[in-house]
Amino acid sequence: RRFPTFDLRCRSRSRKSSSAAWRRSGTRAIPSGVSHRGLALLSNIELAVAKGDHAAALAMAQALLDETQNLTRVDIPNLLHWKGKALCGLGRMEEAHEILTTARSRAEVPGCYLHLWPILVELAEVNALLGNREQADANRAEARRIVEQIAESLRDVGLHDAFLNQPRVQNVIRASV
Repeated sequence: RRFPTFDLRCRSRSRKSSSAAWRRSGTRAIPSGVSHRGLALLSNIELAVAKGDHAAALAMAQALLDETQNLTRVDIPNLLHWKGKALCGLGRMEEAHEILTTARSRAEVPGCYLHLWPILVELAEVNALLGNREQADANRAEARRIVEQIAESLRDVGLHDAFLNQPRVQNVIRASV
């Protein structure tokens, strides 16, 4: 099954040009370069993982990766993250570790840090399950550092506390203490 390609490039656009692109696309929620189908596929992968249907999530993630793997995209690390979660749910820890490590390296490029901390959290869990305690602790500490940086960057716009009060962010903070 072939999925249409969608444009999710890491771009450093100014707010003004980004807003203009969103207006031209006819929506304020999705930039013009992102297809609704691509976002729906990512959502379906996340939903399958949440439902415990890891095999379906893995199949959808792999199909979408096959379609987009040769492209440099901001959501490829996020997609690899969900593939790693699906592999973890299937008990395929070595493969999950490999995929999450790839996701991490792709998310370490500037502008993609919002994807990096959840990848590090999942990588920490996989490392712990594989008995790599030191690596798991290092992953958790780095995830916490990134979460704190993101929170600090949101202080000026008044979203610092809202970000830190999210349950998944609280889990990162508690886990790395």
